[in-house]
Amino acid sequence: MSDYKTIHGTTVKSYTTDPDNIIEGQVWYDKTNKVLQYVFPNLIGTWSTGGSLNQSRTAMGAAGTQTAGIVAAGHISPANTNKVELYDGSSWTETTDVNTTRRELGGSGTTNTAALVFGGDTSTGSTGQTAVTESWNGSSWTEVGDLNTGRQGPGNTNFAPYTSTLAFGGAVASPQGNPTAVTETWNGSSWTEVADLNLARRFSASAGAAQTAAIIAGGNGGSPIDTIQGTVETWNGSSWTEVADLNTARTQTTGYGTSTEAIVTGGWPTPASAGLKTERWNGSSWSEENNMLDNAYGRASGGTYAAGLSSGGIVGGNSVTTTSEWNVTTNLGAWSSGGNLNTARRGLGQAGVSNSSGLAFGGLGPPTTGATENYNGSSWTEVADLNTARYTVGGSGTVTAAIAHGGGPGTKNETETWNGSSWTEVNNLNTGRNGQGSSGIITSALAFGGGGIPDPTVTESWNGTSWTEVADLNTGRYGVGGTGASNTASLAFGGGPDYKNETESWNGSSWTEVNNLNTGRRELKGSGTYTDGLAFGGHKNPSTDANETESWNGTNWVENGDLSTARQLLGGTGSSTSALAFGGGPPDSNATEEWSGTSSTTKTVDTD
Repeated sequence: MSDYKTIHGTTVKSYTTDPDNIIEGQVWYDKTNKVLQYVFPNLIGTWSTGGSLNQSRTAMGAAGTQTAGIVAAGHISPANTNKVELYDGSSWTETTDVNTTRRELGGSGTTNTAALVFGGDTSTGSTGQTAVTESWNGSSWTEVGDLNTGRQGPGNTNFAPYTSTLAFGGAVASPQGNPTAVTETWNGSSWTEVADLNLARRFSASAGAAQTAAIIAGGNGGSPIDTIQGTVETWNGSSWTEVADLNTARTQTTGYGTSTEAIVTGGWPTPASAGLKTERWNGSSWSEENNMLDNAYGRASGGTYAAGLSSGGIVGGNSVTTTSEWNVTTNLGAWSSGGNLNTARRGLGQAGVSNSSGLAFGGLGPPTTGATENYNGSSWTEVADLNTARYTVGGSGTVTAAIAHGGGPGTKNETETWNGSSWTEVNNLNTGRNGQGSSGIITSALAFGGGGIPDPTVTESWNGTSWTEVADLNTGRYGVGGTGASNTASLAFGGGPDYKNETESWNGSSWTEVNNLNTGRRELKGSGTYTDGLAFGGHKNPSTDANETESWNGTNWVENGDLSTARQLLGGTGSSTSALAFGGGPPDSNATEEWSGTSSTTKTVDTD
């Protein structure tokens, strides 16, 4: 048998403290605590669009994986259906129908060639609860042993083997439509009743990969019986235990994963945006993750905690063909404290390339200042002031070659360039403004939007000598965030008035609307490029500053690690993996935070 050294080329070393420069997968012996330890990266999940169903529908049974999924039966307005479709990771194909037409049925199986569906409602008015169970062999459906208790909307271990699964909860025929707590196990030929749920409920999210380990969350139950629940229970093979509640109570929701790692998404009520919310279970608590792509309920779900599949459902009162894929692959970044600015202020300009190389200039203390400071990764040093003191000033570049433009009070058009030791006045903006977005470098920069001007869509391009007006933003705004490496590749996002989430991409000649921020806001900052960037901070409603950070992957915004201090009118610079946030207010702040695009967790190896 291979040992650790044979596999990895090194032995397990001993340390009294954690080793320096730990790499993913490294194992070491902690001599102080006498345990083996290892490190793994922290990841977050994101949604993307998959192939559409052939028929719009809701209330389906589902099983399989993200690349080998199956949905069966359901409701296609105005009637139920027996149609079945198979997913191959990119598209759906219609296949053999189930024998019993129904909706709100359960499903189980680890592939789309071997699955089980059970229960459901053969009517369209919750009067046809059925116990019928059918088994799928990849080409045809066979009726097998019925549930002991017919029900619609049962919970199920949707990623358990089709020969060894679990059905729990749902709505029964007597009293008509009432929730049940009955749990049954399937052994491949028959169902057996086991210990009941603590709370009878229907239309819950559920998940599990084994008959002996499951989770149920949300649904309708309690007193009155239609109460929308946030309560959660886990199953250990013999009994149910109440655990931590969902953050958002909901019904007609879906889930996948295991009893220790699960995802719950979608649901009703959609006016409260429950259909958008995704929550992640780590075995002890729930945390909110990136929102679903549409505000839906009654979806089908399959797959795993790390690679899930969600399809169909109801959006805006109509069934849809939409499929969304969930993947836990994005690095979870984190902010940590850095050295404080010497001058607390808000409305700063900025330049720099990383969390150890930044430039802060201008701002409002009060008074309005031209103070400039240079950051080296641990502390700020005062250097030469701007020639024109100003706040809400645009800026970009590096700590030795930067550009500052516009700002307030009023609508300044002055532009200055920085050579690492002093500022020099150069050609002015054509349109004076404050709170504009900015991106680029000292020889190739962009200024867009801004306040105090009749047309807040105005964009100007800098070629190292002068500004030229170019194509306007599609959405006029001030307090807008920006990223980008040049005057031909930039991103504009957020802004005011109000709290905008619109994002636009610039290709050197025109702006194109792309996917929106998850959290609309103004007076925010960004870092990185137009295909790989960050947005952070800002002001998101009349009484609340934002600490949210979002990562841009060139297509979508992904919620990531929050700032420690919520703030607006801050300075921000760097890349998507190494950034700085500093200053802001009110009240005026000198706080600096450093962003690392990765984070990790150290775990102890169980050697019992």
